[in-house]
Amino acid sequence: MIDVHIKIIPTEDHNKCKSNIEMDNSNSIINEMYRYANDDNTNNDNELKEAIAVWAVSHNISHTACNALLKILNQYTLHKLPVDVRTLLQTPRQTYISKICEGEYFYFGLNDIFKKMLLKDNNTHINLLINIDGLPLAKSSQASLWIVLCSNTVNKTVYLAGAYFGYKKPTDSNVFLQSLINDLINFINNNYIYNGNKVQIRLFALICDAPAKSFVLCVKGHTDFYSCTKCEIKRKYINGRVCFPYKKTLYPFRKDELFSVNAYKDFQIRYSILNIIPGFLPINNTLDYMHLICLGVVKKIILLWIKGPLAVRLSVRTINRISYLLILLRNTTSYDFARRPRSIKDVKQWKAVEFRNFLLYTGPIVLRHVLKQDIYLHFLSLHIAVAILICPNLHEEAINYAEALLNHFVMSFEILYGKQYMSHNIHNLLHLCSDVRTYGPLDNFSAFRFENYMAFIKK
Repeated sequence: MIDVHIKIIPTEDHNKCKSNIEMDNSNSIINEMYRYANDDNTNNDNELKEAIAVWAVSHNISHTACNALLKILNQYTLHKLPVDVRTLLQTPRQTYISKICEGEYFYFGLNDIFKKMLLKDNNTHINLLINIDGLPLAKSSQASLWIVLCSNTVNKTVYLAGAYFGYKKPTDSNVFLQSLINDLINFINNNYIYNGNKVQIRLFALICDAPAKSFVLCVKGHTDFYSCTKCEIKRKYINGRVCFPYKKTLYPFRKDELFSVNAYKDFQIRYSILNIIPGFLPINNTLDYMHLICLGVVKKIILLWIKGPLAVRLSVRTINRISYLLILLRNTTSYDFARRPRSIKDVKQWKAVEFRNFLLYTGPIVLRHVLKQDIYLHFLSLHIAVAILICPNLHEEAINYAEALLNHFVMSFEILYGKQYMSHNIHNLLHLCSDVRTYGPLDNFSAFRFENYMAFIKK
């Protein structure tokens, strides 16, 4: 029996403190701008320009607001400042769109992205996260964007590095990634110079869902016989379904030295240009828990409860009960949550954050006296494992415990739900703790920040 203790920590003081810190930072920049604006020494023009640029980028000030500020400063001070903020921020006047892979591609470059990152956090190194994903533009058309996004492990700000438009995905990932890879190699080998200081650049992790990952790695898709990027397990067909049955001892792990020479003939389609990035091991790419667990495993088990085998399928009355309890929680859900609970009948329309909230917060409460004991405890094993792995301060003992829970979850899943439902995502839970040991807590390398930006682009 697993005891679950739920503790709600008030965040009002923390948020108030955070707001005060942000206000202090904003005020210090504004005070610095005011000091320069009232200084008669025109030699300070460049310093004032830089101060305004830092303020504009740090606080996401609109171009309209910046132009209004520049007009006031030019009118009431002795400084000679640009009339337009685009001159101040050195925004390129022309865009160069390339015709590649049967579509159009524009690469923004990493230079300006690194500059913006360092304006926010003046560090001596940048651990870069790169996300690549497809974005359908309309249900009535095949038109789509393939987006290259960047972020830093220090903060969650996301930057657009490249955008490809076409009526299908790029035909060759190596051509699609060429500009990005060239930029990365240059900055990794030669360092990035900021304010006269060398900044070390490192590609920390490549974050993609399963289809995008197979595309950029040039490997077989997640439904193929040898589709696991972590080990050499071979899929099986059971009852017409592709599955990956549980095995107590893991299959041999894939090795980077073999991947880099295209040695995995049953797994690799062709050589991947990612192999030439200094210090980056493509085969050790991360497993993103947003796609793997939230949109993968949690969604799968809920759908199995609704229309799965009779042994685990819930009655209409039980489903209505769960939905009622979830809706009941809407009135007590704080504004810390981006989305409030909704009926389990709408599960196909749930967003990733709703599955995360169900797994970590609402699920253990509403399911407690509803599910059979073995099904409920099985769900709790995943809940506790993920709750451990998202903790900012992780110890090896805690990771080992989470690993044991995930191993139990995968093994029991086969018993409770059947071998035919042992999907690619269920299998990859066995590899998740290995990534946590390498990259830290799950939120260090999750796609949630990128998903929010993709939603912003689509608007």
